[in-house]
Amino acid sequence: NQDRAFELYPPFKDAKKEYQRLAKKYGIKNRKQWFEFAKSDKMPKHLPKFPEAAYSKEKVLRRMKK
Repeated sequence: NQDRAFELYPPFKDAKKEYQRLAKKYGIKNRKQWFEFAKSDKMPKHLPKFPEAAYSKEKVLRRMKK
């Protein structure tokens, strides 16, 4: 269940900082580079590979209400 998986991820605010740190560290500048990085073994296991799917606006708002 996607909603169940979403609950296992860190809050969006924390994940965003982590994504930004990774992008800077590995020189990721666009979506193509991100997709390549997400397939690598450097991608942290605790973060979703495709944040736009895991952290959709609806899911973030629903989680904030809890």
